[in-house]
Amino acid sequence: MDKQYLIVELVQPEKVAALREQVVGLEAQLEDWKRRYADLEMRFGFECYLNNELCDLCRESGVSFRPALERARREGEKQ
Repeated sequence: MDKQYLIVELVQPEKVAALREQVVGLEAQLEDWKRRYADLEMRFGFECYLNNELCDLCRESGVSFRPALERARREGEKQ
């Protein structure tokens, strides 16, 4: 005779429903975080692009910008 198994599981419907609601809320929160991350990533990329353009324009015009950056960094460290 083969062994047979009987699995008994006690399920509380109200707890299952609460967990499902929690999952829906967490998924919505995740989508919001993904949207915010994509927005920040786009803004950072655009800022880098503009910074490179500014550096190129300064070089083309003979404007020395490295000393100003160093001065700003030192002032930032003091604070």
